[in-house]
Amino acid sequence: MGRGRWRVVEHTAEVALAIEGPDWPAFYEAAGQGLLALYDPPPLPRAGESKTVDLEADTSEELLVRWLNELIYLVSAKRWMPARVRVKEADGRRLSAQLDGAPLGDGAGVREIKAATFGALAVRADEGGHQATIILDV
Repeated sequence: MGRGRWRVVEHTAEVALAIEGPDWPAFYEAAGQGLLALYDPPPLPRAGESKTVDLEADTSEELLVRWLNELIYLVSAKRWMPARVRVKEADGRRLSAQLDGAPLGDGAGVREIKAATFGALAVRADEGGHQATIILDV
């Protein structure tokens, strides 16, 4: 299994992430790592808690949006910051991931990210793997 990559892409209204990975697990793992890097969180205590995330969707685009919105929910609503993301299994319609992290301390501020969106989203595949650019509502 290869390592995926992500990078922030300039966008006129929001923030966008360009994601690529040689296989589905690396693709979704890179997407999660890219999103979490945007939070620029305060230093966390050792990642002492683990969570498992299992998701299914009808399309790879829907799965990508659901995956990133699940991470956004954990940070924004549950005040729990993943420090490590490992996608154990994935294809274009399901994923299983292990998250290691810790609660955000009282008063710890992180960037507000409202949601991952479907705007102009298309997951593409070629001989090099999978790619997408996803827009995040901030």
